Amino acid sequence: MNGRRTLLIGAGREMCDTALANDMNFLLVETPKRLKPDLLKAVPEALIMDYEDQAALRRLIAPLHAADPFHSVVSLTEPGLQPAAEIAGFLGLSDEARHVVEGTRDKYLMRQRLNAAGVDDLEAIFVRSNSDIIDYLKCNGAPVIVKPVNGQASQGVTKIETREEAGMLDLSGMGGEAIAEPFLTGPEYSVEAFSFSGRHVVIAITQKLLAGIAAENPLVEAGHVMPAPLPTADRQRVCEYIAACLDALGFRDGPSHTEIKLTDRGPRIIETHNRVGGDCIINLLLLSHELDILEYVLKWPLGLAAPLPAPPISQRAAAIKFLLPRPGRVKRIAGQYAARWQPRVADLQIGIIAGDEVAPIRDSFDRPGHVICVGDTPEEAMANCDRALATIQIEIQAS
Repeated sequence: MNGRRTLLIGAGREMCDTALANDMNFLLVETPKRLKPDLLKAVPEALIMDYEDQAALRRLIAPLHAADPFHSVVSLTEPGLQPAAEIAGFLGLSDEARHVVEGTRDKYLMRQRLNAAGVDDLEAIFVRSNSDIIDYLKCNGAPVIVKPVNGQASQGVTKIETREEAGMLDLSGMGGEAIAEPFLTGPEYSVEAFSFSGRHVVIAITQKLLAGIAAENPLVEAGHVMPAPLPTADRQRVCEYIAACLDALGFRDGPSHTEIKLTDRGPRIIETHNRVGGDCIINLLLLSHELDILEYVLKWPLGLAAPLPAPPISQRAAAIKFLLPRPGRVKRIAGQYAARWQPRVADLQIGIIAGDEVAPIRDSFDRPGHVICVGDTPEEAMANCDRALATIQIEIQAS
């Protein structure tokens, strides 16, 4: 086992399996709700607590650090990013993460920092009432996006086109703080990068597929395909823009996941995070580029990995598409086994069974399953997903 010790906050099964496979010395901190019994048995040691209680986290970690010091603190889950940054500063391991998390979790502050650096010029405002949105529409025109300042997984993200919609929007579910900003027009992408002592390497660009009318919230992601089918010139523009954004926000080390739109004015940022992407993007990266980014996440801060000299070259395409059934009670599901054995299906997950109630799809957590496929091209990978999904029959009885 490697002697250098890592504190993993809110790490899932994939992260822990990667740590175990690489003989890492680590302590897992996880909440009772999220820590599954099989994972508890697998990890060398675990601290079960609410890690968002940062005072309690410091109180419990301090004596453990004194007895057997930690050399890095890592989290890849959105609720764990702030606690991980704070505890890394508290232990004297890194102050950089605090600044980065502050400017990425707070989407209004992100806009301010990017605008101050001259990287972007999108004007966002704090929303404290529906009249703020109406005033913003008057000044900037429609449509606009309203979203929680610290949101995730498309929760609460709403496209507003009229003053009537602005007046009727329920702001109570946005955590008390929301922003409004212009709605960007253009295809949407996410960019996975890794920063090596301030040098940013774009590992992969993924094209996003939005749900549209298939979901109650049309902005929820219906799928992703990697690598994105982009012309070389556009890819270069995206890479240069991402590097400028990461510089402006203080990224120097570790992973980043940045969501952008390619507008008629060039790439424009939607949001960014100092973590890898969700929605199984790390699985797509492994399938398409044969690169396990989790190994870099774990090894780089310990000095156990060499920096990537250049972006990895994709060996094939990989895509994920999500199940988007209509709401109601599930009467019957059929065809899932036939779908699993369709050509080039890499993974199939269905999280509902007969008798379950399917909620309206308002955010990423409402999607009840997915299929992942590979292909020689992005188009082929997506077509393979479509063929597998067409095999699955979900009969819904309307509520």
